[in-house]
Amino acid sequence: QVVRFFVMSYAVASCVPLVLPYLEHRGLGAATCCSQHWASCVTDDVWRDLFSLDFGHADGAVARWRTQYWRAHAVARTDALAMEPILATGVPDTFRFSGAAAAVVGPSEGRVILILFGATDNYAFTNSGYVLDPRTHAITPISALDLHKGRMQKRWLHTASVVGEQLLVIGGQSELGEPMQEIWSAGWVSEWSSGKVVPFFQWHRASPKFGCAGHTASVVGDEVVLFGGLDGREESNLVHSVSPLQQSVQRISTRGAPPSPRWCHTSAVGGGSVVVFGGWQRPSVFLNDTWVLDTSSWQWSEMAPAGVRPCPRTQSAMWQLEEGMFCIFGGAAHNTTDSALYGDRVLDMDDMHVLDMHACTWIPCLSKNTKQRGGVNAVATVGKEVYVIGGMHSDAGADMPTFVGDISLVHTPPAAWRGL
Repeated sequence: QVVRFFVMSYAVASCVPLVLPYLEHRGLGAATCCSQHWASCVTDDVWRDLFSLDFGHADGAVARWRTQYWRAHAVARTDALAMEPILATGVPDTFRFSGAAAAVVGPSEGRVILILFGATDNYAFTNSGYVLDPRTHAITPISALDLHKGRMQKRWLHTASVVGEQLLVIGGQSELGEPMQEIWSAGWVSEWSSGKVVPFFQWHRASPKFGCAGHTASVVGDEVVLFGGLDGREESNLVHSVSPLQQSVQRISTRGAPPSPRWCHTSAVGGGSVVVFGGWQRPSVFLNDTWVLDTSSWQWSEMAPAGVRPCPRTQSAMWQLEEGMFCIFGGAAHNTTDSALYGDRVLDMDDMHVLDMHACTWIPCLSKNTKQRGGVNAVATVGKEVYVIGGMHSDAGADMPTFVGDISLVHTPPAAWRGL
C-alpha cells in the first residue's frame, strides 16, 4: 500500500488544475483535496506510518506532500461526522439549561451521565441535577435535597471532573455574579434506588477553598488542570492543578508566553497536552486563537493552523475525536448590528470544525442535523459516543436568550476514528 500511495501521488499531481474550484470552495490546499476521493481507501495504519516516516532534509517536497496527503485523509474522514438529536424519555418540563456541567459516573457496567446545575429560563440558577442513561436515553431528575442535602449553592459556569472514583465540582458563578471560591468532592456507591438509575452521592467541601467561573478543567493523570476563568472580577490566564488525593490546589508556573486572560473558552485534553480555543474578554471581545499546554513541561505554545479557522466565539463545545484531532461545535459569536437587543447582537453558531494537530490545520465539516446552540454546551463521552447537552440560542429581536434541553449524539464512523 505504501508503494501504491506514492504511485497515486504522482498520478494525482497532474489533476490538480481540474479540481481548483472545489479546493477554493473548501478553503483547502491543492494537494489536499485532489487526493481526497481516494484517501479513505488507504488504511489508517498506513496513513500513520507514512506520516511518521523521517525523510530527513534531503527532500523537503516529499515531506510537504506527506503532510498534504495526511490532511486529505482527515478531510475525507471528517465529512462523515454528523449529529443526531436524541429523543429522551422522562424529560421534565424543567429540562432547559445552559452553563451546566456533565460528568460520566458509576460502575463500568452501568455508567450514566450526571448533568449538574446551570442556569435556566430568565437566568434562574439551579443546584439540582439530572441523570441521563446512555443505554435507554432515559432522564431522571435529582433534587438538590437528594443530590447533596441542599448544601451546595445554585450556580452555573462551573466544571465537573472525574478522577478515579471521585467527582470534583469546581467553582462557578453565583446568583450575585461572583466567582464561587469552593471545591466540592463526591464519591458514589454502586447501588441504585428501587430500579431507578439514580446514584447515591456523599458530598463534602474540599479544602483549601479555591474556585473561579467560566474556566476549563482537564483531567491529566490523577489531577485536574484548570485554566483561566473569572478570578474575582478579572479574567485570568493562570494555570492551577487540583489534586483530589492530596486535597491541594497548586498554582503552576508555566513557561513561554501564555494566552491572554479569558473566560468562557473551551478546551480538551489529549496526549498529556491541554488544547485551548477561543473565549471571551469583557466587555465584548471574542477570541478564536488556539493554544497548547504541554503538561510534562508546563510549556505554552500558540498554534497557527492552516485552513479556515472558526470565527471568534465563546462558550462552544470541544472534545477529542482521536489522538491529535479535536472537534469544536457551536458557541456564541458577534453579529454585525448596532441593536441593543441581546438576540440581535449575538449570533449563535451551528458549525463544526476539526483541528488536525498532525497537519496543523483546521478542517471544516459538512456537519448534518446540527442546531444553533450558543451558551455553554455540556459534553460527555461514554465509550465511543459523544453527547452534547443543553445550551441556549438567541432569537432575533429577543432581549433574553432561550434555554434549551436538546441532547445530540455525535456520530463518528468506527472506520474513521479510533480510540474515542
